[in-house]
Amino acid sequence: MKPKRYIEVLLTAFLLAGCARVGLPPGRERVEDEEPPRLKKVSTVDANHVEVYFSEGMDEKTLRDRENYVIVREDGEPLAVDAAVVVRPDAVSLVTGAQEAGVEYTLVARNVADATGGNRIESGNVKTFKGSKDVDEKPPAVVTTFPADGARIVGLYPEITVEFTDVMAAGADAAAVVELRDDLGAEVPVEGAFEGHLLRFRPVRPLDYATKYTCVVGDDCADIAGNPLYRENRFSFVTLEDDDEVAISGRVRVLEEGISPAGVEVRLTLSPDPFAEGARVVGYARADDDGAFEMRGVPPNSESKATYYLISTLDEDGDGAYELVGGYNYSAGKAAAVPTLLGGARLENVEVVLSRADVAGPAVESAYLSPDPTGGQRGCYVYALFFDDDGTSVAEAEFFFDDAWSDGTGLSLFPVGAGWKASPKAAGERYVLDLRRHGVKKEGRHVAYFHARDDAGNWGEFYELPFEVTGPPRPARRIEGTVWFEKSPVADALVTATPAGGEAPHAVAVSDKNGRFALADLPAGAYALAATLDEDGDGRWRKGEPEGVVAETVDVTAASAAGVDLRLTYGPSLTAANARLQVYAAGAEEEGRAVLTISVAARDRDLDLDRVWATLPGGEEVELADDGAPPDAAAGDGVYTFNREYRGAELATLPEGAVTITAEDGRGNRAVVTEAEAPGLAVHKLEPPPAVVLDTGADALEVSWELVEGAWGGYVVFLVPADRRDRFTGPGTGDVFSNFRNPVWSTALSIPYASVADWWAYPARSRFLVILVASAGDGGSYEASDKALISATWYKPAQQ
Repeated sequence: MKPKRYIEVLLTAFLLAGCARVGLPPGRERVEDEEPPRLKKVSTVDANHVEVYFSEGMDEKTLRDRENYVIVREDGEPLAVDAAVVVRPDAVSLVTGAQEAGVEYTLVARNVADATGGNRIESGNVKTFKGSKDVDEKPPAVVTTFPADGARIVGLYPEITVEFTDVMAAGADAAAVVELRDDLGAEVPVEGAFEGHLLRFRPVRPLDYATKYTCVVGDDCADIAGNPLYRENRFSFVTLEDDDEVAISGRVRVLEEGISPAGVEVRLTLSPDPFAEGARVVGYARADDDGAFEMRGVPPNSESKATYYLISTLDEDGDGAYELVGGYNYSAGKAAAVPTLLGGARLENVEVVLSRADVAGPAVESAYLSPDPTGGQRGCYVYALFFDDDGTSVAEAEFFFDDAWSDGTGLSLFPVGAGWKASPKAAGERYVLDLRRHGVKKEGRHVAYFHARDDAGNWGEFYELPFEVTGPPRPARRIEGTVWFEKSPVADALVTATPAGGEAPHAVAVSDKNGRFALADLPAGAYALAATLDEDGDGRWRKGEPEGVVAETVDVTAASAAGVDLRLTYGPSLTAANARLQVYAAGAEEEGRAVLTISVAARDRDLDLDRVWATLPGGEEVELADDGAPPDAAAGDGVYTFNREYRGAELATLPEGAVTITAEDGRGNRAVVTEAEAPGLAVHKLEPPPAVVLDTGADALEVSWELVEGAWGGYVVFLVPADRRDRFTGPGTGDVFSNFRNPVWSTALSIPYASVADWWAYPARSRFLVILVASAGDGGSYEASDKALISATWYKPAQQ
């Protein structure tokens, strides 16, 4: 349960959020596109409506997300936000619960972005307003429709959406308030219902080609306050020509055992999120008993440049909530974009995969605050480790002191390592330089509350971490000194003192304009000192920014220490780390083999990178060599690789497990990247299937194989003309057919001859290679994952 909330804590958390220096790095000028938006004005319309104005035009998607607005009454109780309706590019109308007249409310905007640079609103954007005494007597009006009035090339199976300025009375039947007629005046029956401030309905039969349809929303529908529609609304659209029609066919697969795909609806939408409010549905179809579906009458998106997504949901128990969810290449709560559809084209063999819906957020595995007790330290180091049981990546994390507020309104934790969204297990950290600025003022017991959000949008439960604020120890010690970069003192460097052998800093300080620092109120003992500089001014130190350490611990057991120098250098940084194992099946005249490739992009701005190596599963260290290719800035700075081939009996010695890559420069600075930061740094040995079976049918080449254990990244088939084998380097060569953008999880693939029609200049009996690739899926792309490959020979039939 969340603790009791108070408005003073909310304002403190927002107005004082962020302990890093403010502003841009020296010599850098702010441009308009980098300026974050601001809350400009909040005004009440009546007791159920608040209009919010921003300093510039905003991104419509984030502007209309009601989850991005928090309203809290002066006693700390939240006020519901039922809808966010965009009224103009820089303003949104919030439909709220009943306000109390004269009571002060605080509105917090979060995550909303501007339309020009995608700059998100910063913490501290809050406005107060007084609850209105005016009763809601404003009639609702239509804001937007989909399709829009005058739209052309509309599909034959649209889901028509009408957005109102207010939440509408629930339960009304769309057929009772909507008329849909063709250009001859014939009425088309519809079915649908109101959903909050939206009305969704569908024609009960396919629309006709090249026909104008007019929709009339009658003024007999009303909002929840009983106010009828301002006036009758009409809009028209024209359907596509028959030669523009696109068709999509494929299969629905449900990963849960015992659940049939029969009747599952597949929707083509303009949003990758199956749960997006107001998502626009371009077309839909239902799967048969075997999961097969065909979606016809789809409008091409080559002219509109719209991005299409295939999504699907299943209400297993009929309670109105979706237990299973998925889509095309579905992961992390979102569907992948469907390839651009051209007029008259077909997209075939598409697989829509459903799995149990992810509704739980990450849990906190461990957390600590150092020092605890604080021992007179005003600053502290905060750390937490999160894990998502559903396997969804951790997307962000935050914490509060003493009182937890609404999701997304706390002090952000910065990811340790490569960043969030890299793994379901991720750690976050933050240096808090002044606890008093965040409401922790009195000595005694306090509590820090941690939680995180996964990439599917779920916030986890709060984790409570008690800590104690105490005065300085007796006797207390000091460590004083100066931070240098080459021969110049460095201002604003973060200096930490960690007890010898400890994991977390016990004290933190920031150097002044002369580079001087003072670590005070330390218990007697030995400390390891380190300094980092936030060179780019983003609020935290990142790998590759200046850093330095004192070579030996500083011992203040007997007395304080002065004159300690910390010298900053540029340490190495590692990105794009990957370990790939490709296992090739044995051929008729050759033994099986495997190739292990490890690669990383290494950089050192001092240009003194000395060594890059990898530690294989089992502990063997192997050197990575500079490939000499761009993006080298100088010798010893670029892409480093290691290759090893295994053949025959050597395959039994293949390493499996995690790989660690380390880089060291001439000054002894090291950078390390592990599987936790780069999921591709894990070696998975996949055994190729014993054979690939080819069946030449009347209209297609049927390819089948046996299941490959561990191939959770799916299967890709390449059809390569034998004379182009040397030119075949992967996707995008133009010399092959492949389904690499739409891997299949079943053990068969049908390749229609029409898909390779451009190659039929090859004479009968021309030889093609069919290459099957099973992917482990840990690298996130065709190139980066561990693979098992097997090939077979196919000859073009004489009749084709």
